[in-house]
Amino acid sequence: MTEKPYVRGWLAAACALLLAACGNGSDSAGQADAGPTTPAALSFRVAGNAPAGTPWHAQWERFEASIREQPESGLDPQMFVTGQLGNPDAALANTRRGRVQVGGFPLAGAATVVPELNMLLVPFLFENEAEVDYVLDNHLLSAFEDLFREKQLVLLQWVDAGWNNLYGSESLATPTAVSGKALRSQPTIASQVFLESLGADTIPMGYAEVLPALQTGLIKGGESVTPMYLVGGLVGEASHLTLTRHAYDSGVIVANRTWFEG
Repeated sequence: MTEKPYVRGWLAAACALLLAACGNGSDSAGQADAGPTTPAALSFRVAGNAPAGTPWHAQWERFEASIREQPESGLDPQMFVTGQLGNPDAALANTRRGRVQVGGFPLAGAATVVPELNMLLVPFLFENEAEVDYVLDNHLLSAFEDLFREKQLVLLQWVDAGWNNLYGSESLATPTAVSGKALRSQPTIASQVFLESLGADTIPMGYAEVLPALQTGLIKGGESVTPMYLVGGLVGEASHLTLTRHAYDSGVIVANRTWFEG
């Protein structure tokens, strides 16, 4: 998906509201002569788990820069986007509670709150990236906005993650090679069912557990988008990557609903 202007849109709306609240329409002549005032800084916390050097980290840098370019808004983002506020599950829970105001999360993590997201990871649902873009942006964004609102969240935009592929310490180029192997699945229904259908010994786990599991031999491979396979160090423990492109993985950027609407 190309980066959409949703974030700029809601920031512009917030700026307008803040500036309106700080107008100079007071009855006091002294205050009127003082000219326009700058609103007090509206500080908010932004959580993510984007490793430095990845496209997702670069997107957060653009997010912050676009806000800093509008100092008159008074918005002051506090960026914790490399995991400082905990794993995605913890950060998502804190976003729902309002301890974090904006966050970016993988589809697998967000699906624990909005289970309908699992359908987006059904194997071979999409044929190519253009189809993914068209369906998500033109048909599913509004539908999922309603589902997220029910969970105290506002869906701001989708984020590309890429195609899921199989990786292993040995080649997994055929279904027979997958059968009987201890493979990590994402903690989503679609991922588990896909690997189980191939006869794998499926072990669901979060991403942070994958590298130690490979090193100890608990698993012999799994599925991952290619960027995380590389930057996460998995290639050193499981050097065989099979380009199955069986599911297109996405992420979401969301805001706490109470904070956003307030």
